Amino acid sequence: MTDHPLGPPSSPAPEPLPGPVSTPAPTWGPPQNHQPWTPSAAPYGQAPTPQSDIPYTPPAPPPSRNPYAPTQGPAETPYGRPSPPPSAGRDLSPPTVNPYAPSASSGSDPPYGPPAPTGSGPSYGPPVDTGSGPPYGLSVPAGNGPSYGPPAPAGSGPSYSPAQPMGNPYGQGAWPAATPQALGDAIAPRKARGTTKIVLIVALSLVVLLAAGLTTWWFVARPSILSPTNLQAGEPETPTASNWSVPLLGAGGTDFSTGMAFASWLTDTTVIRAQKEGVLAYELKSGEQAWRTPPPGEHVCGATPDLFEGKGAFAYGTEKVCDHLAGIDAATGKITWRIEIPTRKASTQAGLMVPGLMSTNGMIIVETDDTLTAYRLSDGGRQWAKPMPNKCHLDDANAGPGRVVALVNCGSPKKNSVQVIHPRTGDVAGNFPIGELPLQRAVLSAKPIVIQREINGKNVFTHFAAAGKVSEFTTGRVDLLTQNGVVFVEGVLEQRRYAVHGDRLYLTTSSEKMARTGGTKNTALAFDLKTGRRLWESSATQDVMLTYIRADDQGLLTLEAGERHTVAPRLVRLDAATGKAHEVAKLPLEYAGEGRRAKVFERAGTVITLPWSAAYGHKAVSYITTTAS
Repeated sequence: MTDHPLGPPSSPAPEPLPGPVSTPAPTWGPPQNHQPWTPSAAPYGQAPTPQSDIPYTPPAPPPSRNPYAPTQGPAETPYGRPSPPPSAGRDLSPPTVNPYAPSASSGSDPPYGPPAPTGSGPSYGPPVDTGSGPPYGLSVPAGNGPSYGPPAPAGSGPSYSPAQPMGNPYGQGAWPAATPQALGDAIAPRKARGTTKIVLIVALSLVVLLAAGLTTWWFVARPSILSPTNLQAGEPETPTASNWSVPLLGAGGTDFSTGMAFASWLTDTTVIRAQKEGVLAYELKSGEQAWRTPPPGEHVCGATPDLFEGKGAFAYGTEKVCDHLAGIDAATGKITWRIEIPTRKASTQAGLMVPGLMSTNGMIIVETDDTLTAYRLSDGGRQWAKPMPNKCHLDDANAGPGRVVALVNCGSPKKNSVQVIHPRTGDVAGNFPIGELPLQRAVLSAKPIVIQREINGKNVFTHFAAAGKVSEFTTGRVDLLTQNGVVFVEGVLEQRRYAVHGDRLYLTTSSEKMARTGGTKNTALAFDLKTGRRLWESSATQDVMLTYIRADDQGLLTLEAGERHTVAPRLVRLDAATGKAHEVAKLPLEYAGEGRRAKVFERAGTVITLPWSAAYGHKAVSYITTTAS
């Protein structure tokens, strides 16, 4: 096989860290109390208010189903909302319609074996290879969860006992079995196909809905995840047989936290999506589900942005609190360890505050209120904890190769600073004054260090190196909006439209409305970090939104996201010297818009898009092969 013209991304030479700087002894207080989190949409188990004056009586709710349990019993209809929770205990059943269960034609049971006996509740001991049973089938005595260790000496930060097996911290019953056959093609990766099955699905749907009566008319009125992947006006565009996609849970609904992704990972053989309902892996070649891992609690509520040596981590908890962390093997989906972590306090009663998770050098960096805590990715052991100095607050943090960068707000421009922290030891390796810290501020990049602040209506960017401040410059209107934000979910590691490589910073202009297409567009901007000078604005791009994939010595690899039904996406490279766009490949029209706010990978001409939530796309994963121009 010949080398692909795109080439692998290059890595800049590591930048040495300055010597350690002494800091005040850290202190630690008890975790803050959390307020209940109320989602913006109607909660599970409650039908929406009918848009009619005709009185009705709701039908008896169907049994709730679990997308992670094996096939059992006859198929159920996929329509309607999940059943109300029982009077005793909390119902952990996920949404009724599940597009993530394995294909019915796979001929094998899901990896978690049969459900536990009724009333026994799941137990989550360490993974054990029994040959047939579920890996979490070991019983654990009640109350054997992780516990806090003895009080730490003054100035040592919080101390927790080492990672250890624990029972289900929320005391729930067993998840009921699901019936993947009931969903048909909706649960399988979508490939090029005709419209015969589409007509059959729609016809069967109408029969079921008419039988159910007026109470389910609202479900037909909204788009469904059972809709065909390439359904458009007229004849759908037919992709190549090697393309596939997976429907996004929650697409067409109003609760955008459903199906929300916290991270996406790419391995040699799979693409993995860590989302609210669980962690799911798909085979790159076929789109078949490789494995799936449900959270030990109610929901996933965070994940490390990257893998390290094939390992990652995700946070989980309830709708009220996100207070546990688990390690996961990206090759098998097995949970390798579980620990309890400090929690964060939400700013509103209706919000859920999740921990900010970063990763670097085999360490997980957890941001909770005014403390940074590092855990080993290998076993979950706590490495160090660093509370902020007295009367100071942690405004933001980010991690990069070999460093963690914290923005420390001490209430005065003379005392505010940027701290560079060693990820293995927690030692402060650099401390630079930053001046004013307004409401809008962020550690945009940890390596190179770039701090963004909005002062007097202008975006100010400050670049630091080992010796201190290198440059400070202002820009015009640029897009720094959070790409992965969802209402009522606070604290996620924010993803923005930018890229860095060497001494080059790439931003985008704020989006503008296009009268011709009815969509929006932006352009790329390049800045020299040494001087702060703007080098160029991109040219020869389509009038659509640009999503950055990666920057290297050749320039900036970018996805033109396209406009639904009108403008097809393109893979383009922006020249490092001029910013002129050169087309690399064209993508089918059916994938237009899926990369507007998404994690986008490219490998040897193949593009993979994973929208952050249903607010930004209809497909959880799209795998698109291209022919390079």
